[in-house]
Amino acid sequence: MPNGSLDKMIFGNLKKVFKWGQRYRVLRDVAAGLLYLHEEWEQCVVHRNIKSNNILLDLEFYKKLGYIALELIHTGKVNPTTDVFISGILMLEVACGRRPVDPSLQPAYVVLVDWVRELDDNGSLKDAVDPNLGGQYVEAEMERVLKLGLLCSNPQPDSRPGTRQVLQTFEEEAPIADFEASFHLEMSNTWRSPKCYSCSTDASISISLEGR
Repeated sequence: MPNGSLDKMIFGNLKKVFKWGQRYRVLRDVAAGLLYLHEEWEQCVVHRNIKSNNILLDLEFYKKLGYIALELIHTGKVNPTTDVFISGILMLEVACGRRPVDPSLQPAYVVLVDWVRELDDNGSLKDAVDPNLGGQYVEAEMERVLKLGLLCSNPQPDSRPGTRQVLQTFEEEAPIADFEASFHLEMSNTWRSPKCYSCSTDASISISLEGR
């Protein structure tokens, strides 16, 4: 891909900041790709390996798709909520400009999701925003991504939003607060199907989203 990976654009390009509008579009397209895999293809497929260095960007910075959820560690079983968890970590990574785990930081800052959750609890969520953006972002979109990232990375699978809800949240103009209260009421039932298939851990899946 001409622009390489999302990982490269956020962490490896020191001369040019990856703009917020482009970041938001990539996250929205990842959500659309997951919905296709989970609900719109002929069978349910769980990707399991969604991370910034597996998301390839073309000339227009559209992704071509490519941490690990706690239930995968404990049970070895996967379902669409596993992908939702991993995408939540990705959202925080993109919004904060930080890797999911950074051992070089002080203990309270090492694990990205824990740090962001603590900021949210203290009412200082804006402190999590990537400083390299220089304040150039849409506040409502940033709040949506950070809040949604926390919802998706909930350690309890049943408390995470469904894949379709994630995409709808990206596409809606309403504040994220309007969605938070309803997530647990309208969970997608797709993951309950026994006919979900899992990609291998090194799988690369390309999904064309042209025209969306």
